[in-house]
Amino acid sequence: VFGVVGDSTVYASRYFDAGTAPHGSQFFMMEDVDGFAYVCTDNIDTRSYSEVTMTIWVFVSSTSWESSDVLKVWIKGKHPDHGEQEVVLLESTNFDHDDDVDEAVWQQIAGTAFGLDEVQMCFGLESDHNQEEALFDDLRLSGLPRGATACISLESRPALPVAISIDYKPRSNITSGT
Repeated sequence: VFGVVGDSTVYASRYFDAGTAPHGSQFFMMEDVDGFAYVCTDNIDTRSYSEVTMTIWVFVSSTSWESSDVLKVWIKGKHPDHGEQEVVLLESTNFDHDDDVDEAVWQQIAGTAFGLDEVQMCFGLESDHNQEEALFDDLRLSGLPRGATACISLESRPALPVAISIDYKPRSNITSGT
């Protein structure tokens, strides 16, 4: 199951209480996706910025995670000289023993990419059990304009008026290291 919780398209979790989402009353949920499901925004033009910072709030359910389960947050981008690039903000497995991810609390993940002409903000989950859930909220992008010393927000209200693409890779097609 994946979708937006709070707009009647997806039910709220029946296994845990995530409390109030950090921003607004809706958040994105992934549960028991039986493969790697991920979401990326459309390309965002960042040619006017020397660096961009992505932030997102993540909630991981407190359950028995396996080492094959993966939570990933990343920036996909195009560098004018080096082509396609990926900046991984978080890639975590076996959350029961991972110090990078706390279970059952909302936590903010952030990371910065430099010199990209366009970016996509992405997040995804690989899991295979109905109690393995991750929630995502308040996806934001800010940037440092070229030649400037202070960051500005690239989003508008409502945040980031761009479409979101969803993709899925069945567990049987996933190779080690991807």
